[in-house]
Amino acid sequence: MGIEESEKKEKGDIITPLFPNLISLSFEKFYNWEEWNGIEEEEDCIRRFTIMPRLQDLRIHYCEELKSLPNFLHTTPLQKLEIRICPILQEQCKRGTGKEWPKISHIPNIWIDRIYVQRDG
Repeated sequence: MGIEESEKKEKGDIITPLFPNLISLSFEKFYNWEEWNGIEEEEDCIRRFTIMPRLQDLRIHYCEELKSLPNFLHTTPLQKLEIRICPILQEQCKRGTGKEWPKISHIPNIWIDRIYVQRDG
């Protein structure tokens, strides 16, 4: 199930986890996929939702038009990110300088086109 109510309360609000049991996620051959939009990062949404709170492994392969990653990614407990044959995203995820680097720098193992960009942090 993608959405379930949580008993966890923060500042009096009920936190709703979206995809609470998802541990591994793969996208492959989405050739024309350009944007991965998440929930807007407005204060109210951040307090009410957690997205993929157990996600450990994310693989994105052959998504040649994908330009960016969702903003919520920096809040996930990802341990491994693998990006292959995604030239635009590869450029955006360059260690330290890419526009998307702040979203993924917390991930201990980042593998882009068969090269470790970051290994075990």
